[in-house]
Amino acid sequence: MIVAATGVSNGDLLRGVRFLADSARTHSLVMCTRCNWVRFVDGIHFFARDRREEVRLS
Repeated sequence: MIVAATGVSNGDLLRGVRFLADSARTHSLVMCTRCNWVRFVDGIHFFARDRREEVRLS
C-alpha cells in the first residue's frame, strides 16, 4: 500500500501551501508499506508555462 499526503495548512507533520509571486511550495509525505520507506517531498509548482533554467531553494 502507498499513502501520500500534502499539507494544506500548517500542522505538526507538514507545512501548508505557501504561495509565492509566480509559484507555490508544497510539503508532502509518501509512505510505502511493501518497500518499508517514508519520504518527505518539498515541491515547487510554477504557475507560468515557460521553462525555468534555474531554481533556488531557500
